[in-house]
Amino acid sequence: MRPFSGKAIGPAFIAAAYFALAGCAVYQPASVQSQPAAKIVISAVEFPAPEPTADHGDNLRSRWAAALGQSFRAKSVTVHSGAPYIADFALSVRDAKSGVADAASTAEHIDWQSPPRSSRFLDECSAKKLRGTLVVFDRASGKIVYRGESESEDCNFDRSALETMAVQIVSDLLN
Repeated sequence: MRPFSGKAIGPAFIAAAYFALAGCAVYQPASVQSQPAAKIVISAVEFPAPEPTADHGDNLRSRWAAALGQSFRAKSVTVHSGAPYIADFALSVRDAKSGVADAASTAEHIDWQSPPRSSRFLDECSAKKLRGTLVVFDRASGKIVYRGESESEDCNFDRSALETMAVQIVSDLLN
C-alpha cells in the first residue's frame, strides 16, 4: 500500500474552492461617475414631481426616489417645493451583457459610457446592471450644476443596493 500523498489534495482543494466562490462571481459594488459643473453649496432641492415614498408605489423608480430623498436629508439638505435647485433622476435595469455607448461612437471606436460585461464561467445567474442617474439644475439659470451616475452589477437588487447607490451619488454631489 502506498503512503498518502498530499499531491492529490492540491487540485481537488483548488477545484472545490473555485466552485465554492462561484456565489461571489457576479457582484460588483456601486461606483459613481460624475460631471460637476462647479463647486456649489446645496441646502435644499426640489424633485420635479411630488417625491414618492417607499410606501407609495413599490417599483424601482419610487424606491430610487425615496432613497435619494433620504440621502439628501441625511446630509442636511431639505427637500421641498420652490428650492433653489431641482433634482431630477432616472433608474434603469438591464442585462449586464449589453452596454451603453456614446451616440458619437463609430464601429472603429466605441466610447462606452457603461461597458458590457462579458459572461464568466462562474456566473451563477444572468447578471444585471442597475444604473441610477441624478441631474441637478440651478432653478434661476436652468443650467445643470451636477450630473452623476451610480452603477452596480448583481443577480438581484434589493432596497440596500438602491440606498448604497443613493448615498454614494448624493455624497459625490455634496463633496
